Amino acid sequence: MKVFVQTKRKILFIDCEPTDSMQDIKERVLLLSTAPGSQLQYCGQEVEYAKTLRDYNILHTGYVLKWV
Repeated sequence: MKVFVQTKRKILFIDCEPTDSMQDIKERVLLLSTAPGSQLQYCGQEVEYAKTLRDYNILHTGYVLKWV
């Protein structure tokens, strides 16, 4: 599946699985983007990086995380 990560400069499309942790997603954002930022947000709040996408009920393509 893909999740969309909105940075200040563009939207990244990241391939992932429901079992990937938010830390895994953060590391992929750091590899793919030069946009400033240090945290992922979901529904307006910083995520807990040990939790998985499944923990946030993100189970299919189309969910948006923000990189701020």
